[in-house]
Amino acid sequence: MRQAGLSLEEIGSRLGISRQAVEEQLLKYYGSTEVYGLLTLAELARLTGYSRDYIIKLKRRGFIQPVKSGQKNRLYKPETIATIIIYRDRHPPRCRMCGRPLPPRRSVFCSQACRAEGGRFKNRPQAVKDRHRERMKRWERAHPEQAKEIHRRAARKYRAARH
Repeated sequence: MRQAGLSLEEIGSRLGISRQAVEEQLLKYYGSTEVYGLLTLAELARLTGYSRDYIIKLKRRGFIQPVKSGQKNRLYKPETIATIIIYRDRHPPRCRMCGRPLPPRRSVFCSQACRAEGGRFKNRPQAVKDRHRERMKRWERAHPEQAKEIHRRAARKYRAARH
């Protein structure tokens, strides 16, 4: 049952014994409680060199499927490594700013310069800008005196920069 990917708790409930009793029996007769031949999400991430988040994203998109998917543990066949690498080779991720392929261990931006540029307000998605502007308007309505003072300081700074 363990080789089929069942957790110790699931085995215990089927046999009518506790999880600890299952663990003791496995250690006594097999020397380990490990599932041989199947990989956990962490092992899959380590072996492929990609982040756990990226592997979870591939699972959500349906490119890979775990053999056994419990609440906590997802177990994958070793062939999944090849599937992930082939998918990544055919669909290399691109930098959100410049569109170049991402180097290994990068998931959004290809360089620190692109990351800094991507964080600037002008490069944010329109929905993010709209939410920010709405929050600012609500704050200005709730704090009119502070908002006036900030606008006065900004106007002084702007006038000083122009002269």
